Amino acid sequence: MSESESNHISAEGTKILESESWSGPLDHDNKVNSAKESYADRWDEFLVLSCLINSDLVGKSVVNVGVGHGKEAELLLSKGAGSVVLVDIAPGQLKSALIRKYQHGLDNLELVRCDAERLCFKDHTFDIGFIKMALHHFPNHCSAISEVFRVADKVVFIDIMNCSLTKFLNKLGLFRVEWNGSEPNRLKIEEVEKIFAHHRRNLTISYYFVPPYYGDSVALLSIIERMSRIVNTMLPRSHTLSRIFGNVAIISG
Repeated sequence: MSESESNHISAEGTKILESESWSGPLDHDNKVNSAKESYADRWDEFLVLSCLINSDLVGKSVVNVGVGHGKEAELLLSKGAGSVVLVDIAPGQLKSALIRKYQHGLDNLELVRCDAERLCFKDHTFDIGFIKMALHHFPNHCSAISEVFRVADKVVFIDIMNCSLTKFLNKLGLFRVEWNGSEPNRLKIEEVEKIFAHHRRNLTISYYFVPPYYGDSVALLSIIERMSRIVNTMLPRSHTLSRIFGNVAIISG
């Protein structure tokens, strides 16, 4: 077996694992959030809203790839998107999104099961392609990003970067495996720059320090959030600090 065949099987195995891991359906309206989940929700909303500041979203068509439960899609619609097509490879995620669609009356939300690396849409179908915290689940970044470039005129990605902080935590044995057993495929800035240059897209990237905390101490979370706000005021002014602490990035083009 060649190395390319082995990598192909490994990639397909990852896709099967991702597809089957999300059992669903989950009624998010009746789910009690812990302190750590509320903390994650606040960061999610902050990052999504931050990437919309310079984006003319009103009336635009959006393809939202790889975030199957529909929370981000609902936020995009609430901020003026004309329509959102949510794409996910996991049937369980789409079942959860369907519950959200009916409970919240999201008439302009469409759900499609599809592989992010082989999107089932024609060229330039959408105004905006949006991926949040899903690229590190995809085996091939180049294929997935290229597909979003193909179907959307503008792209916005939010994901975890392979900065010095991420590498250090990985060396300590932290965050090396996802909850379902898959290994995260972290984004590298050199890789992103190469993909954007190949497609002749202008690259805009903003780094954020999102402390990876998974405990339930409200007091500690409050301290962590205050600390992160201080660090995030410095990141835009320092290339060095961005490369060290910028573990999450908003990438657009």
